[in-house]
Amino acid sequence: MKINKIHINAFGKLSNFDLVLNDNFNVIYGDNEFGKSTLMAFIKMAFFGTASGKAGADRKKYQPWSGEKYAGSIDFTKDGVPYRIEREFAATNSHDKIRIINLMNNVANEVSPKEPLGEKLFGCTLSCFERTLFIGALNDEETENTVLGEINKKLANIVSSGEEDVSASAVSEKLLTLKHRFLSKGGKIGICDKAKQKAEEIRQTLLKEKLEYAEKEAALLKLDGIKENIALLQKEEETLKVDLEKSKVFEDAKLLKEFVLLSENLKALKTKLTCKDGLLLNENRIFTIKQLEEKIKDVKVNVENKRTALENNYSLNENSGDDNLQKLSETLLTLKTEVEKKENAAKDAEILTFKSKVSVPGLISLFIGITLSAAGFFMFH
Repeated sequence: MKINKIHINAFGKLSNFDLVLNDNFNVIYGDNEFGKSTLMAFIKMAFFGTASGKAGADRKKYQPWSGEKYAGSIDFTKDGVPYRIEREFAATNSHDKIRIINLMNNVANEVSPKEPLGEKLFGCTLSCFERTLFIGALNDEETENTVLGEINKKLANIVSSGEEDVSASAVSEKLLTLKHRFLSKGGKIGICDKAKQKAEEIRQTLLKEKLEYAEKEAALLKLDGIKENIALLQKEEETLKVDLEKSKVFEDAKLLKEFVLLSENLKALKTKLTCKDGLLLNENRIFTIKQLEEKIKDVKVNVENKRTALENNYSLNENSGDDNLQKLSETLLTLKTEVEKKENAAKDAEILTFKSKVSVPGLISLFIGITLSAAGFFMFH
């Protein structure tokens, strides 16, 4: 790091002060009370602020009496990049206004007063800075001992670890602490100890999961077998359904065939039971036919009775036989007419048994027989 320019707006006795430093060794000298110590104090306060114990006294000491703005800036180069730090001082560090500007790209950033800006830039604390890079009058024995102790510590770090901020003993203690943190003496509370315990729990859980997985896999295989059986049964069910449908169709066809046959039989039966007038024979007509049959029987009985009466009661001679025969013929004709009327009344029902048992030719034969018998009877007498 290299300081290039200092500008003081107002700080102590210095006001509107500018100092440009060259790349070589710079020596600032002057009479007493010239402001050399004030300039050094400004550089220190610009980067580090004021120490906590002396904050109030130092700030009041350098606060300008003129009332001008208590501020200033420093241009410096770090790692080849030019910067400017601007600081406006207040009553305490926490109220200061700090801004860093990158002079290469003119990007400005506000910096919190609580941020240790000097430690970041110089790599050391304020007390170390005052006893190394910033050497002033040594008038505080306690502070000097502290600084010397800090310097000795850094030198010891350089010897042991090669880095001034790295302490070998601190690193060793930290490593031991970390070791105990990971592997405790009792082997129970360390991170690695707990990790081992957790790993064992996971291992046991994994074994349990494997067993459960094997059981589930066996169950899945069994389920697959069941699914295959279900598929076969479903296929068989479909086949049975098809067969059943075919069977139903066959049964329907059989029933239809029987129905057609019964229809034909019924039609034939209707034809047989249909009379000549086209009307179907029913119970009423059968009843009527039966009544007519009874009446015809009565007529036959009546005819037989009259025939017997003729044979038993008529005893005519040969001369009067023709007149009696004429009367008998008239009586038979009347009976014939009555029978024909009865037969005509029964024509609305066609019954073969009736026609075979009682017919007009039969009655005529009966009448002829009765007539001949009567004629023979008269002739005989």
